[in-house]
Amino acid sequence: MANEITITAKIKATNGELVVPESGVVRQSINQTTQGYMAAVEAIGTNEALVLGDIANPGWAYFKNLDATDSIYIGLTGSYSIELQPGEVAMFRCKAALYAASSANTPKLQYIIFED
Repeated sequence: MANEITITAKIKATNGELVVPESGVVRQSINQTTQGYMAAVEAIGTNEALVLGDIANPGWAYFKNLDATDSIYIGLTGSYSIELQPGEVAMFRCKAALYAASSANTPKLQYIIFED
């Protein structure tokens, strides 16, 4: 089979006189070589390895910060290059184990990581 995963995204902005028109909906189909995914909601502390379950080769991933006040940082061991502020989402392809850290307290992170 092919095109087992579908990613859909769009973005636009209006801030005073700054108006960025909608990018249009981008829809991309992705091949998944091996069936499998891990879905979880995890309370994030100062440095948490995200649970991958039986995922041997991480691929596309979806993240949502479920907290109303605290940010969550995502990245490789000790290096957090992605910030999810309260309520924000992110999708990207990852190729290694991921870690998360919170700005304060233990905010909850929802995530789905597909086998590549």
